[in-house]
Amino acid sequence: MEFRGIGFGVVTGSDGPSCSDTRVPAGVRNGLWALSLAAVSACSGTAAALGRMEREARQHPRPELDKVIASHQDLVPALGPLRERTLDLQPGLLPVVAASVNGRPCHALLDTGTSMMAMDAEFGEQAGLYLDLQKKIGAIHPGRTLELRLGAAEEIELGGMRFGPAVTGLPSTEEGAASMFGPKRRYAAIVGNSVLSHFRVRFDFRRRVVRLTPHGRDSPGRGVLLVRAQAGKHEVRLLVDSGAHGLFLNPETAVRLGLLDRATPQVGRARRLARRLPLLTVANRRFYNVPVSVITLVHDDVPKHIVAEFAQPDGLLGLSGFGPLVWTIDYGSRKISVAPR
Repeated sequence: MEFRGIGFGVVTGSDGPSCSDTRVPAGVRNGLWALSLAAVSACSGTAAALGRMEREARQHPRPELDKVIASHQDLVPALGPLRERTLDLQPGLLPVVAASVNGRPCHALLDTGTSMMAMDAEFGEQAGLYLDLQKKIGAIHPGRTLELRLGAAEEIELGGMRFGPAVTGLPSTEEGAASMFGPKRRYAAIVGNSVLSHFRVRFDFRRRVVRLTPHGRDSPGRGVLLVRAQAGKHEVRLLVDSGAHGLFLNPETAVRLGLLDRATPQVGRARRLARRLPLLTVANRRFYNVPVSVITLVHDDVPKHIVAEFAQPDGLLGLSGFGPLVWTIDYGSRKISVAPR
Protein backbone atom coordinates (compact mmCIF):
# COMPACT_ATOMS: atom_id res chain seq x y z
CA MET A 1 0.00 0.00 0.00
CA GLU A 2 1.38 3.39 -0.98
CA PHE A 3 1.78 6.16 1.59
CA ARG A 4 1.31 9.44 -0.23
CA GLY A 5 3.22 12.22 1.49
CA ILE A 6 1.87 12.71 4.96
CA GLY A 7 -1.43 11.19 3.99
CA PHE A 8 -3.83 12.67 6.47
CA GLY A 9 -1.38 13.46 9.22
CA VAL A 10 -3.72 12.81 12.12
CA VAL A 11 -7.29 13.24 11.16
CA THR A 12 -10.41 14.77 12.42
CA GLY A 13 -12.70 14.72 15.34
CA SER A 14 -16.37 14.77 16.14
CA ASP A 15 -18.68 15.34 19.05
CA GLY A 16 -21.48 13.27 17.56
CA PRO A 17 -23.14 10.18 19.03
CA SER A 18 -22.47 6.69 17.76
CA CYS A 19 -24.96 4.57 15.84
CA SER A 20 -26.17 3.06 19.08
CA ASP A 21 -26.55 6.61 20.46
CA THR A 22 -23.77 6.04 22.98
CA ARG A 23 -22.39 9.43 23.94
CA VAL A 24 -18.66 10.01 23.64
CA PRO A 25 -17.02 12.22 26.30
CA ALA A 26 -16.10 15.72 25.11
CA GLY A 27 -12.54 15.89 23.85
CA VAL A 28 -12.44 12.38 22.41
CA ARG A 29 -11.93 12.47 18.66
CA ASN A 30 -14.14 10.49 16.35
CA GLY A 31 -11.09 8.67 15.08
CA LEU A 32 -10.52 7.46 18.63
CA TRP A 33 -13.92 5.88 19.23
CA ALA A 34 -13.95 2.19 20.07
CA LEU A 35 -16.73 0.99 17.81
CA SER A 36 -18.52 -2.22 18.66
CA LEU A 37 -19.29 -4.78 15.95
CA ALA A 38 -22.95 -3.98 16.42
CA ALA A 39 -22.34 -0.29 15.73
CA VAL A 40 -20.28 -1.07 12.64
CA SER A 41 -22.85 -3.48 11.22
CA ALA A 42 -25.64 -0.99 11.91
CA CYS A 43 -23.99 1.59 9.64
CA SER A 44 -23.58 -0.12 6.28
CA GLY A 45 -22.99 1.14 2.78
CA THR A 46 -19.30 1.99 2.28
CA ALA A 47 -18.33 -1.18 0.39
CA ALA A 48 -21.50 -1.12 -1.71
CA ALA A 49 -20.98 2.54 -2.64
CA LEU A 50 -17.35 1.91 -3.63
CA GLY A 51 -18.44 -1.08 -5.72
CA ARG A 52 -20.95 0.99 -7.66
CA MET A 53 -18.38 3.76 -8.15
CA GLU A 54 -15.91 1.20 -9.50
CA ARG A 55 -18.44 -0.02 -12.06
CA GLU A 56 -19.17 3.55 -13.12
CA ALA A 57 -15.44 4.26 -13.54
CA ARG A 58 -14.95 1.13 -15.67
CA GLN A 59 -17.88 2.03 -17.91
CA HIS A 60 -16.98 5.73 -18.17
CA PRO A 61 -13.22 6.22 -17.67
CA ARG A 62 -12.00 9.80 -17.13
CA PRO A 63 -8.33 9.97 -18.25
CA GLU A 64 -8.08 13.65 -17.29
CA LEU A 65 -9.08 12.84 -13.69
CA ASP A 66 -6.83 9.77 -13.63
CA LYS A 67 -3.97 12.13 -14.44
CA VAL A 68 -4.93 14.45 -11.56
CA ILE A 69 -5.10 11.54 -9.11
CA ALA A 70 -1.65 10.36 -10.20
CA SER A 71 -0.14 13.83 -9.78
CA HIS A 72 0.39 13.72 -5.99
CA GLN A 73 -1.63 16.93 -5.73
CA ASP A 74 -0.91 19.02 -2.64
CA LEU A 75 -2.77 22.21 -3.64
CA VAL A 76 -6.20 22.20 -5.26
CA PRO A 77 -6.39 24.92 -7.93
CA ALA A 78 -8.86 27.77 -7.51
CA LEU A 79 -11.41 27.95 -10.34
CA GLY A 80 -11.95 31.68 -10.03
CA PRO A 81 -10.96 34.73 -7.99
CA LEU A 82 -10.55 34.23 -4.24
CA ARG A 83 -12.21 36.71 -1.90
CA GLU A 84 -12.55 37.11 1.84
CA ARG A 85 -15.48 35.09 3.14
CA THR A 86 -17.01 34.55 6.59
CA LEU A 87 -18.71 31.19 7.12
CA ASP A 88 -21.05 30.23 9.95
CA LEU A 89 -20.13 27.17 11.98
CA GLN A 90 -22.66 24.39 12.39
CA PRO A 91 -23.67 23.33 15.94
CA GLY A 92 -21.08 21.19 17.67
CA LEU A 93 -17.52 21.37 18.95
CA LEU A 94 -15.69 21.36 15.62
CA PRO A 95 -15.51 23.84 12.69
CA VAL A 96 -18.08 22.32 10.34
CA VAL A 97 -19.45 24.56 7.58
CA ALA A 98 -21.79 24.39 4.59
CA ALA A 99 -20.10 23.39 1.33
CA SER A 100 -20.83 21.50 -1.87
CA VAL A 101 -19.10 18.85 -3.98
CA ASN A 102 -19.88 18.75 -7.71
CA GLY A 103 -22.88 20.94 -6.92
CA ARG A 104 -24.28 18.64 -4.21
CA PRO A 105 -24.63 20.39 -0.80
CA CYS A 106 -22.99 18.91 2.28
CA HIS A 107 -21.45 19.76 5.61
CA ALA A 108 -17.64 19.79 5.62
CA LEU A 109 -15.11 19.83 8.45
CA LEU A 110 -12.33 22.40 8.03
CA ASP A 111 -9.39 20.37 9.28
CA THR A 112 -5.91 21.87 9.57
CA GLY A 113 -4.59 18.49 10.74
CA THR A 114 -5.32 16.93 7.35
CA SER A 115 -3.14 17.42 4.29
CA MET A 116 -5.78 16.57 1.64
CA MET A 117 -9.51 16.23 0.99
CA ALA A 118 -11.50 13.28 2.31
CA MET A 119 -15.06 12.15 1.69
CA ASP A 120 -17.52 9.54 2.85
CA ALA A 121 -18.03 6.98 0.05
CA GLU A 122 -21.83 7.07 0.19
CA PHE A 123 -21.87 10.84 -0.21
CA GLY A 124 -19.10 10.63 -2.82
CA GLU A 125 -21.28 8.34 -4.93
CA GLN A 126 -24.23 10.74 -4.64
CA ALA A 127 -21.99 13.65 -5.66
CA GLY A 128 -20.64 11.81 -8.72
CA LEU A 129 -17.09 11.46 -7.41
CA TYR A 130 -14.77 9.70 -9.86
CA LEU A 131 -13.02 6.69 -8.27
CA ASP A 132 -9.57 5.48 -9.29
CA LEU A 133 -9.71 1.73 -9.91
CA GLN A 134 -6.32 0.88 -8.43
CA LYS A 135 -4.92 3.57 -6.17
CA LYS A 136 -4.92 2.93 -2.43
CA ILE A 137 -2.97 4.94 0.11
CA GLY A 138 -2.24 4.74 3.80
CA ALA A 139 -3.32 7.53 6.13
CA ILE A 140 -1.58 8.08 9.45
CA HIS A 141 -4.32 7.96 12.06
CA PRO A 142 -4.31 7.78 15.88
CA GLY A 143 -3.91 4.17 16.95
CA ARG A 144 -3.96 2.70 13.44
CA THR A 145 -3.26 3.24 9.75
CA LEU A 146 -6.36 3.58 7.60
CA GLU A 147 -6.56 2.41 4.02
CA LEU A 148 -8.07 4.97 1.66
CA ARG A 149 -9.22 4.69 -1.93
CA LEU A 150 -8.43 7.67 -4.13
CA GLY A 151 -10.89 9.59 -6.23
CA ALA A 152 -11.35 13.05 -7.70
CA ALA A 153 -14.06 15.67 -7.39
CA GLU A 154 -14.41 18.04 -10.32
CA GLU A 155 -15.43 20.95 -8.11
CA ILE A 156 -15.49 21.88 -4.42
CA GLU A 157 -17.43 24.99 -3.39
CA LEU A 158 -16.70 26.82 -0.14
CA GLY A 159 -18.13 30.23 0.68
CA GLY A 160 -19.04 30.78 -2.96
CA MET A 161 -15.45 30.06 -4.05
CA ARG A 162 -14.76 27.11 -6.33
CA PHE A 163 -11.78 24.75 -6.41
CA GLY A 164 -10.93 21.73 -8.49
CA PRO A 165 -10.33 19.15 -9.57
CA ALA A 166 -9.55 17.86 -6.08
CA VAL A 167 -7.90 14.56 -5.20
CA THR A 168 -9.99 12.97 -2.45
CA GLY A 169 -9.43 10.07 -0.09
CA LEU A 170 -12.29 7.68 0.73
CA PRO A 171 -12.03 5.16 3.60
CA SER A 172 -12.23 1.66 2.15
CA THR A 173 -14.13 0.11 5.08
CA GLU A 174 -17.21 1.00 7.08
CA GLU A 175 -15.17 1.09 10.27
CA GLY A 176 -12.71 3.50 8.68
CA ALA A 177 -15.55 5.74 7.48
CA ALA A 178 -17.13 5.77 10.93
CA SER A 179 -13.72 6.57 12.41
CA MET A 180 -13.22 9.59 10.15
CA PHE A 181 -16.74 10.98 9.80
CA GLY A 182 -18.57 9.64 12.86
CA PRO A 183 -21.09 6.79 12.73
CA LYS A 184 -23.94 9.26 12.12
CA ARG A 185 -22.00 11.24 9.50
CA ARG A 186 -22.44 14.72 10.99
CA TYR A 187 -20.32 15.86 8.06
CA ALA A 188 -19.70 14.10 4.75
CA ALA A 189 -16.46 15.77 3.67
CA ILE A 190 -13.19 16.95 5.18
CA VAL A 191 -11.54 20.02 3.68
CA GLY A 192 -7.84 19.84 4.48
CA ASN A 193 -4.77 21.90 3.78
CA SER A 194 -4.84 21.22 0.03
CA VAL A 195 -7.65 23.82 -0.07
CA LEU A 196 -7.05 25.79 3.15
CA SER A 197 -3.47 26.62 2.07
CA HIS A 198 -4.88 29.36 -0.18
CA PHE A 199 -5.92 31.37 2.88
CA ARG A 200 -5.28 32.98 6.19
CA VAL A 201 -7.87 31.08 8.24
CA ARG A 202 -9.41 32.71 11.31
CA PHE A 203 -11.35 30.38 13.62
CA ASP A 204 -13.56 32.45 15.95
CA PHE A 205 -15.03 29.96 18.43
CA ARG A 206 -16.84 32.70 20.38
CA ARG A 207 -18.80 34.16 17.48
CA ARG A 208 -19.03 30.69 15.88
CA VAL A 209 -17.63 31.77 12.51
CA VAL A 210 -14.55 31.11 10.40
CA ARG A 211 -13.07 33.76 8.11
CA LEU A 212 -11.12 32.84 4.99
CA THR A 213 -8.83 35.60 3.69
CA PRO A 214 -6.66 34.98 0.60
CA HIS A 215 -3.03 35.62 1.55
CA GLY A 216 -2.01 36.35 -2.05
CA ARG A 217 1.26 34.41 -2.05
CA ASP A 218 2.15 32.47 -5.18
CA SER A 219 3.74 29.60 -3.23
CA PRO A 220 1.85 29.10 0.02
CA GLY A 221 3.03 26.72 2.70
CA ARG A 222 1.48 23.28 2.38
CA GLY A 223 1.11 20.11 4.39
CA VAL A 224 0.37 19.95 8.09
CA LEU A 225 1.49 22.68 10.47
CA LEU A 226 3.62 22.17 13.58
CA VAL A 227 3.92 24.81 16.30
CA ARG A 228 6.56 24.97 19.01
CA ALA A 229 4.94 25.31 22.40
CA GLN A 230 6.24 25.44 25.95
CA ALA A 231 4.91 22.88 28.44
CA GLY A 232 6.29 24.18 31.70
CA LYS A 233 10.07 24.01 31.20
CA HIS A 234 9.86 21.65 28.23
CA GLU A 235 9.51 22.53 24.55
CA VAL A 236 7.01 20.40 22.63
CA ARG A 237 6.02 20.29 18.96
CA LEU A 238 2.27 20.17 18.45
CA LEU A 239 0.36 19.54 15.25
CA VAL A 240 -2.18 22.35 14.77
CA ASP A 241 -5.43 20.46 14.40
CA SER A 242 -8.80 22.18 14.05
CA GLY A 243 -10.29 18.70 13.67
CA ALA A 244 -9.47 17.82 17.29
CA HIS A 245 -10.84 19.12 20.59
CA GLY A 246 -8.27 19.67 23.33
CA LEU A 247 -4.67 18.65 23.98
CA PHE A 248 -3.46 15.16 23.00
CA LEU A 249 0.06 13.92 23.73
CA ASN A 250 2.09 10.88 22.77
CA PRO A 251 2.61 8.59 25.79
CA GLU A 252 6.37 9.23 25.68
CA THR A 253 5.79 12.99 25.81
CA ALA A 254 3.39 12.62 28.72
CA VAL A 255 6.10 10.72 30.64
CA ARG A 256 8.67 13.40 29.85
CA LEU A 257 6.31 16.07 31.21
CA GLY A 258 5.65 14.11 34.41
CA LEU A 259 2.00 13.45 33.57
CA LEU A 260 2.36 9.70 33.16
CA ASP A 261 4.54 7.21 35.04
CA ARG A 262 5.14 4.77 32.20
CA ALA A 263 4.86 5.01 28.41
CA THR A 264 2.75 2.25 26.86
CA PRO A 265 1.19 2.40 23.38
CA GLN A 266 -2.27 3.95 23.50
CA VAL A 267 -4.05 2.75 20.38
CA GLY A 268 -7.62 2.80 19.13
CA ARG A 269 -8.84 5.59 21.38
CA ALA A 270 -7.50 8.36 23.60
CA ARG A 271 -7.26 8.10 27.39
CA ARG A 272 -7.84 11.15 29.56
CA LEU A 273 -5.15 11.52 32.24
CA ALA A 274 -5.90 12.22 35.88
CA ARG A 275 -3.06 14.76 36.01
CA ARG A 276 -3.31 18.08 34.20
CA LEU A 277 -0.62 20.15 32.56
CA PRO A 278 -0.01 23.12 34.88
CA LEU A 279 1.06 25.52 32.13
CA LEU A 280 1.05 25.48 28.32
CA THR A 281 2.31 28.45 26.32
CA VAL A 282 1.32 28.66 22.63
CA ALA A 283 1.91 31.68 20.41
CA ASN A 284 2.69 33.82 23.49
CA ARG A 285 -0.57 32.91 25.21
CA ARG A 286 -0.65 30.97 28.46
CA PHE A 287 -3.12 28.22 29.32
CA TYR A 288 -3.28 26.93 32.89
CA ASN A 289 -4.35 23.56 34.32
CA VAL A 290 -4.86 22.04 30.85
CA PRO A 291 -6.64 18.64 30.59
CA VAL A 292 -4.53 16.11 28.69
CA SER A 293 -5.38 12.93 26.79
CA VAL A 294 -2.80 10.44 25.50
CA ILE A 295 -2.83 8.68 22.14
CA THR A 296 -0.16 7.06 19.97
CA LEU A 297 0.17 9.34 16.92
CA VAL A 298 2.76 7.64 14.69
CA HIS A 299 2.64 3.88 14.33
CA ASP A 300 5.04 1.01 13.70
CA ASP A 301 3.50 0.15 10.31
CA VAL A 302 4.23 3.60 8.81
CA PRO A 303 7.33 3.74 6.54
CA LYS A 304 10.34 5.53 8.02
CA HIS A 305 10.45 8.25 5.33
CA ILE A 306 6.84 9.17 6.08
CA VAL A 307 7.53 9.30 9.81
CA ALA A 308 10.40 11.68 9.06
CA GLU A 309 8.20 13.89 6.87
CA PHE A 310 5.49 13.85 9.54
CA ALA A 311 8.18 15.22 11.91
CA GLN A 312 6.95 13.04 14.78
CA PRO A 313 4.92 15.64 16.69
CA ASP A 314 4.75 15.38 20.46
CA GLY A 315 1.00 15.84 20.31
CA LEU A 316 -2.05 17.54 18.86
CA LEU A 317 -3.27 21.05 19.56
CA GLY A 318 -7.04 20.70 19.14
CA LEU A 319 -8.05 24.34 18.68
CA SER A 320 -11.69 24.20 19.76
CA GLY A 321 -10.78 22.68 23.15
CA PHE A 322 -9.24 25.86 24.57
CA GLY A 323 -12.35 27.96 25.07
CA PRO A 324 -13.98 30.78 23.06
CA LEU A 325 -10.81 32.15 21.51
CA VAL A 326 -9.77 33.33 18.05
CA TRP A 327 -7.07 31.26 16.33
CA THR A 328 -5.52 32.56 13.10
CA ILE A 329 -3.49 30.27 10.86
CA ASP A 330 -1.69 32.05 8.04
CA TYR A 331 -0.64 29.51 5.41
CA GLY A 332 1.23 32.21 3.52
CA SER A 333 3.68 32.93 6.34
CA ARG A 334 3.07 29.62 8.17
CA LYS A 335 2.39 31.46 11.41
CA ILE A 336 -0.25 30.92 14.08
CA SER A 337 -1.67 33.44 16.54
CA VAL A 338 -4.28 33.28 19.27
CA ALA A 339 -6.22 36.06 20.94
CA PRO A 340 -9.41 36.70 22.91
CA ARG A 341 -12.33 37.80 20.81
